[in-house]
Amino acid sequence: YPDNRLSRGGQTTLGPTLFNIYGRASGMEEIGNKMGTERVEGVLWIDGPLMNYMKNPRVMAQAGIQMNFRGIPDFQIRCDIVHYLKTLDWDNEEISNPPEKPSSLAPVRWMQKMREQ
Repeated sequence: YPDNRLSRGGQTTLGPTLFNIYGRASGMEEIGNKMGTERVEGVLWIDGPLMNYMKNPRVMAQAGIQMNFRGIPDFQIRCDIVHYLKTLDWDNEEISNPPEKPSSLAPVRWMQKMREQ
């Protein structure tokens, strides 16, 4: 997967996965380095809350959360992101069934190339 936050649930190292986030309740996904007090809770991630969060995340976040993300002021960019997040689910065959990654070992790749020819 190109980004660990775009991977299937349970395969993240930091922060919740964005896979299947649209329609999910906040606080449901386990977050690696976050305690229960450092989360946005009580939100159903659909169009409105996602747009508001991306515009000014500190307003939705409870006190004590530190973040470098200041928000996205451009409305169209936020709309495009929400539409993209809607595609990150099990209905998207390209994401739900990723192709097998090539081996990182050069001799294995060479053997695979030779078999293809």
